[in-house]
Amino acid sequence: MRLKTTALTLCLVVIASLIATASPAAALTSTPDATPWMANGYIKASVQYGNVLFVGGSFQRIGTSVAPGPNLSPFVDGYTGLAAIDMSTGQAISAFKPQLEATGGQTLDVYALEIVGNRLYVGGQFGRVNGENHYNLAAIDINPTTIRDTVVSSFDATVGIPGKANEHTFEVRTILPADDGLYIGGAFSKVNGKGRPKTAKVNLSTGSLITGYKTAGVNGIVHDMAFSADEQSIYLAGGFKQLGVGNPRFALGRVDAATGATHPWAVPPTQIPGATSSGQICYEIAVTAARIFAGCGKTPNFVGAFRLDSGDVGNRTWQYSTGGNVQSVNLLPNGQDLVIGGHFGINSSSRYNGRMRCGTSTQGTWIRGLAIVRNVASTTSMVSPITDGTSSATQAWVDCSWLPNLDGQNQPYPQQTQNFPGVNRYGGIFEIQVTDDHLWGLGEFRYVNAQVRRGIARFSWTGDPTPPPAETPPVLTQLVTPSPFAVQPNRQVSFTLRCPAGADPCNGTVQLIAAGSKQPGPDPIVLDPTEQANYVLTLNDAAWNKLLSKANGQIGGKVKLTAEGSPGTTPLTADVAVKLKLA
Repeated sequence: MRLKTTALTLCLVVIASLIATASPAAALTSTPDATPWMANGYIKASVQYGNVLFVGGSFQRIGTSVAPGPNLSPFVDGYTGLAAIDMSTGQAISAFKPQLEATGGQTLDVYALEIVGNRLYVGGQFGRVNGENHYNLAAIDINPTTIRDTVVSSFDATVGIPGKANEHTFEVRTILPADDGLYIGGAFSKVNGKGRPKTAKVNLSTGSLITGYKTAGVNGIVHDMAFSADEQSIYLAGGFKQLGVGNPRFALGRVDAATGATHPWAVPPTQIPGATSSGQICYEIAVTAARIFAGCGKTPNFVGAFRLDSGDVGNRTWQYSTGGNVQSVNLLPNGQDLVIGGHFGINSSSRYNGRMRCGTSTQGTWIRGLAIVRNVASTTSMVSPITDGTSSATQAWVDCSWLPNLDGQNQPYPQQTQNFPGVNRYGGIFEIQVTDDHLWGLGEFRYVNAQVRRGIARFSWTGDPTPPPAETPPVLTQLVTPSPFAVQPNRQVSFTLRCPAGADPCNGTVQLIAAGSKQPGPDPIVLDPTEQANYVLTLNDAAWNKLLSKANGQIGGKVKLTAEGSPGTTPLTADVAVKLKLA
């Protein structure tokens, strides 16, 4: 999936800052590293936790070799589709081994993983974790030193209807954490016994349903969810044709983050191939302030980009047709290059599925399962990416210099004489993770460039003759004004922010939240190091009336600060608890 980051709880008694490491260069080795271990099944979910990569799917062993190979040691056995990998060595961490079980008519599988602090949220299809009842969604606390797991008994969400005849169809496909809850999407109609078709929001600590959020009438699986740049809305990707009653949306849509109501933004149906005929499925999305990039596949299969900077019309800017589903997309830190993965070009039965040539007609270079499309954010009207081996400064182009050759069911190309039994012919790359040192491709495959690499492949960054500009890491401003804040008779409240000393400016937003409601804003933060500025916000009616009605003229609230940094860096967010009182 997209790059996953650990949620941070920041204390603003002191200045908080982030020292960002260098971004990965944009050139990769074509041959995967020999270090990482392999999985004897498939991987469909992953999330980074420091130097640990949690992976989920359907497998029982991770080791130096796995069936149908010789199963040589060392290895770690006894997994139930959830494991932790040391990202430096590629080896499985044996201390982490939660036991998931399917119950009733379920099929055990893990589809979604997210980290908040030291807590891992797990979604998929299962009924029990370490002997406790946790139906399709669970929380596991992680010891940051030992990586040992402890199931959170108090997190008690039930996604789906246990024991129902069709319970094999209930599953959590995606998890999106927020400050005030956990959004989930997938295939289900109820959460904790309440009607919630395909999406819901639950409490981070208890798993109880947050009733204020509800999207009615989603008529197909939700495969992925991602916040808009301002976090006020959520983009959905899946196999639906409707998003809220009376709102046609085909495979891509947008809802209000607070209420779940359908957002007016929409992609014209004619610009999503197959949408109005057979229907379309989009599996994963990557979102910036100006674009949504989507990997899709039903009939036909494609990856494309749609505008978010043109009002409520999500016009398509480029589209690349693939011979199989695109099931994972991940932007590189420069914000201009998109890694795509799926089963396009992967062999099926005795032939290759959807052979796609890259380069000149005599070059004979084929795209199989994993590729990079560059310059994806520049175009504003529909074009097709360049695939002749050349580059472009004005439109998207497929990088023909990096094309790992993935094989799923058959022997390595050009041998196509023997099939491995019991292997999904539509295997490929289901997950992509990007670090400063490597790109990880995870999924269901047997070989990469004729080397045995089952389910896990890691590629090293090698440098780039045209590297992206150096990134500016985010710096969180310091709140100077002590609490409580005085509110003037004109409803205005003022406070001062200062940018800490250092080489990097402060760039982000500030918003006041009082009486449970967000005040007008968020206002931008643009401060040079050591510079400070006074911010004035006006309380809305609800907060003002509550302040007047309080006997002591004081209410609680918080100031939400976001430091954005340059594109490609991870934003910092923090809430400062404050009190407001009448002046």
